[in-house]
Amino acid sequence: MGNRFVRIFTVVLILLILLIHGYVSIAPANNLVNWFTIDDAYYYFKVAQNVTEGHGFTFDGINTASGFHPLWMLVCIPVFAIARFDLILPLRILAIIAGLLNAASAVLLFTTFRKVLSQPVAALISFFWAISPLVQPVISHNGMEAGINAFSIILFMALLVNYQLSIQKNETGKQAWLRLFWLGAAAVLVMLSRLDNIFLVGVAGLWLIYQKNEQRYPVILFLLLAFASVPVSFFLRIGFRESYIQYIPSIYIMLVLSVVLKMVFGAVFEQFALPRKKPIWKDLIRTVLVFSIACGISGAAMLILYRLGAFDRFPRTVILIDWAITIAGTLLLTLVYHAVPTVQQDEDQPKSILQQVQQQVQAWWQRGSAYFLPVGTALLIYMGWNKLTFGTFTPVSGQIKHWWSTIYTVYGKPINSLIEFFGYDARLKRGPWALGIAGWNDLAEQLRRWHWIGKDAVPLTVGIFLLVFVILFALLAIFNLKAIRSSLHKLVWLPLAAGSLLQLFYYHGTGYVNTRDWYWVSQMLVIIWLAAIFTELLYQQWLKWKIPAVVPVLVMSAFAVVWLFQYGKMVIKLVPPTVLPENETAYLGSIQLLEQATESGAIIGSTGGGNIAYFIHDRTIVNLDGLMNSVEYFESMKNGTATFFLDQMGLNYVFGNAYMITESDPYKEIFANHLEEMDTFANATLFRYSCPVCE
Repeated sequence: MGNRFVRIFTVVLILLILLIHGYVSIAPANNLVNWFTIDDAYYYFKVAQNVTEGHGFTFDGINTASGFHPLWMLVCIPVFAIARFDLILPLRILAIIAGLLNAASAVLLFTTFRKVLSQPVAALISFFWAISPLVQPVISHNGMEAGINAFSIILFMALLVNYQLSIQKNETGKQAWLRLFWLGAAAVLVMLSRLDNIFLVGVAGLWLIYQKNEQRYPVILFLLLAFASVPVSFFLRIGFRESYIQYIPSIYIMLVLSVVLKMVFGAVFEQFALPRKKPIWKDLIRTVLVFSIACGISGAAMLILYRLGAFDRFPRTVILIDWAITIAGTLLLTLVYHAVPTVQQDEDQPKSILQQVQQQVQAWWQRGSAYFLPVGTALLIYMGWNKLTFGTFTPVSGQIKHWWSTIYTVYGKPINSLIEFFGYDARLKRGPWALGIAGWNDLAEQLRRWHWIGKDAVPLTVGIFLLVFVILFALLAIFNLKAIRSSLHKLVWLPLAAGSLLQLFYYHGTGYVNTRDWYWVSQMLVIIWLAAIFTELLYQQWLKWKIPAVVPVLVMSAFAVVWLFQYGKMVIKLVPPTVLPENETAYLGSIQLLEQATESGAIIGSTGGGNIAYFIHDRTIVNLDGLMNSVEYFESMKNGTATFFLDQMGLNYVFGNAYMITESDPYKEIFANHLEEMDTFANATLFRYSCPVCE
């Protein structure tokens, strides 16, 4: 019966997903383009089209463009070879590919969760992922890399779970090496689907190298503490935004020094060993001494580097704040280690990482080399190719978004509070943890529409809902401590959560501006993992109360029907099945107006321009924000020579938001005294660009 349910559910799930995406793929063109509402997606599409036509990796046919993640570009290139014949057909194919990725991800979630959790819960959570209006607009819509990123991470996590469940104690030999090598190969897919997944890949490597639970949990938890401590220390000392950004060089250096020294000292002096030495007070004193020395050496090194001119600014009190945070965090972790029962070590088993290094260095090397060999090789090849092709080791788009934090720009500002650093977004439906908040926000908004609460009470109501949920989760966990520990461990949740947090700390701690919803796929999966475990605890509790098993199954089925109805309604509203004859080409309206206002062969600059560049005829669209432009253009924006760069290129027009172009950085300096307003349409202004060099 169980296998039959698995087969039926899997087939139904796949057919349902493909039915939805198939419907989208055959929609009228004017409605189909609603599926690809993010202009950034067309950056991929236009570059892929240019590659197939022999122009190389370029958005405008003039400058090279590296602002993309490689795996999704590899998928787009063969699809957009068709664009030379039909611009709409590749979009239809991409809708089907998104469905295939979604179906594969959902099935992988189901097969992974059912190895640890009950089948009804595994089915419910995978169905939610595949069909939820909270998930799919980020994962499958828009044409971005989120779909292949989700599939890569879920595949990697499925392999990790399978490895965790099947691993033999102290497994060695060729077979063990090959198993880790193929995990490393899967990690390469994760890394190339989004390069910031390097944090997840790295933490997973630690998890695999430290195969004994007595080491891996303390190592990963302390890594999170060490990584967060430095940026939080600077935030507490100097504040946020402009005050913080000017210290970025010293922050980077202190972060590397601090993390390395703390991790090394913690390893050498047995701070990651379990069970902990008793009595507790001696262990606490030892912890304070070890990490005080590590913080002291790190602080002294920073003062020396500051005196040597390695960076311009360094607030010395940051050293004390970092020490205080580190000591408080490590003492708390130490108390937790003493409180949580652990398996006693055998007498002949080494009791510290130092002893393990001495006695097991060969096994550690075999595990590490097997996993990191494909990862390191792929990373070196990618960075080398990027340098040779584009003149920079990493995509220029990421560098530009860091640079934006140093200027007055409409693209956004760095974070402005500690709760934002940890991922809170005041918009509630946006940000890293939106999947865990948006549903409660929808419920609070419904209460507001019923006039049960006022508009100003919505955030507080959401907070109350979250607090009640956390308390319920905590109570279930307390009464099922063994079950939740087992589930978290078998589902390898900690590496996923730690990798997600490190990625989050990287963006929010380095002045990165304009993060987008599709950045946060791993954070969404962290919530999905917790939701699956919570639902399992609730399901098992119902069974303990002697409630017939059919009742919770019916409740879960009702939820599934509601999600399907809501998502179906969303898809039909987004991509209606019909379009009036007079609107069949309405999606080209602004583009046709732009063609009428400019001559054939014109070079037009746009602050975005993805959609325009893809559909326009006989004109060249140049991306002015630099996300899909060359490293030379980026350097010219930074050093104030962008006007000369555009003159040399022969720019004829600029099209975009008038305020952005004439009032915000960097455009107001670039275009000062070079623009003549011509016309306004489609909520944008067309300017003629005067090019003295061209005249």
